[in-house]
Amino acid sequence: MTSAQGSAKSATRDVVASAILVALVLTIPLLLGGRRALPSAFQDDAFYYARIARNVARGGGLTFDGLHTTSGFHPLWLALLVPIFVVWSGPVPPLLAVVAFQILLASGAAAVMTAALARIVDRWSALAGGMVFVAIPSTGASLTGGLEGALALASVAVAWSLWLDVAKRVRSAPSAWIGPGLAFALAGLARLEAFVFLPVVLVLSFKRMGKSATSVVALCAPGAAAVALLMAANRALTSTWLPISGAIKAAARLNRMDGRALPVATGVVLAFVAAAAALVAMRRAGTDVVRAALALLGVAAALWIAADLLSVGTLEPWNRIPVLLLCVVGVVALASRGRGKIVAVAVALLTVARLSVGIAREAVPTGSYAPYRWAAGVWLRDHLEADARIGSWNAGTIGYASDRQVVNLDGLVNDRTYLAEVLRGHDLEGYLERERISWIAEQACGVDPTLEPYLRRTGSQALSRRAELVASFYDHAAPDGCPGVAIWRLRGD
Repeated sequence: MTSAQGSAKSATRDVVASAILVALVLTIPLLLGGRRALPSAFQDDAFYYARIARNVARGGGLTFDGLHTTSGFHPLWLALLVPIFVVWSGPVPPLLAVVAFQILLASGAAAVMTAALARIVDRWSALAGGMVFVAIPSTGASLTGGLEGALALASVAVAWSLWLDVAKRVRSAPSAWIGPGLAFALAGLARLEAFVFLPVVLVLSFKRMGKSATSVVALCAPGAAAVALLMAANRALTSTWLPISGAIKAAARLNRMDGRALPVATGVVLAFVAAAAALVAMRRAGTDVVRAALALLGVAAALWIAADLLSVGTLEPWNRIPVLLLCVVGVVALASRGRGKIVAVAVALLTVARLSVGIAREAVPTGSYAPYRWAAGVWLRDHLEADARIGSWNAGTIGYASDRQVVNLDGLVNDRTYLAEVLRGHDLEGYLERERISWIAEQACGVDPTLEPYLRRTGSQALSRRAELVASFYDHAAPDGCPGVAIWRLRGD
């Protein structure tokens, strides 16, 4: 066997090892939790996707509640979920298929990243870069919480790998840039913030394009077309250029700093400092291609984090993909100059520790609203007619488990009418009457459940006089009855 064949075999083993490791670390805690615990592993927002996908599979259109057409979703993830709900029925089997699909995507992302890194750095650095996906504590929520994180990570990894193949050449024909352009456009459709990769790719690729306008068009046209089509679809569905969730957040001023200006600014600065520090560490190590490849991941990830912090003031637990990408850059930077094996071992130890924490959490469950949301949904399914209309602010799990017409009162998977009448017109009570919503199901502590915090958002506190408590589900061992979910019937005046 030649040395080249041996290297190829080692690279293949490393790719397979990283994929298997990611699959095991993500799967074992879920297996320990058991089939019944699976719904609790899903984020509440994930059930927005699940319910919309189930409605589409049934021929009911792009609607969460069966009543209002919505655009409050990342399109590629929803499109991939619909076939799952066509094939599998019932409440839990589709969720099993979704989480299996997510683990497959995350494992594929690790394999692609490991293989791509192996083309530009030593094998140990490449292996560490692939393994780091599951060495971070928040990995589970990002990759197996039922949302688009695993798809976004996989699509970015594929797009970056395709770009790297072209960027390694001194000059490339315009047609060579079509593949990376299409891949980055799909990454943006998987998670809208991933569109930030396109301007960074263009800047880092311009010299390699030979300043060719045709190459620029080949790279950028797919992304531009995706943005245009997405805006047109949003406009057709909900008469807003943004997804309705984005329009709602802007109208509700959920992106106001409200005392968070300093932590948000600090988070933005730290993201760019982390990217810059990793790139500085690579300055004397590796080729120009290595530096450009890591600059693409680092700068785009920092822009992604900044976009979320500046728009909504936080980086949600299921949206930590840019953090994982920054970790890849950092790991490769640390592994430079002959320290690859040490870093790979350190990442492996962190992965074992992260897995141990995941197992411990399954053995000693922590307080979560998830099982109470599910219990409330089942109660609604068993006690209300199919055409009953229920309002809920945290509506994902309740809507999915109940399979009833649960209208989202945050508006994030609602339509423009809610935006106009409630957020801009401040008429929640009138909206509930016009929509014939006679039930409310919402998170509330069981000892003294109240709708006040939710009604206060729209100045609708007077509505609480009409709310009659019917059922509540909560932690009886907790002195305050938290966490919990309560169900109210709205009496007529």
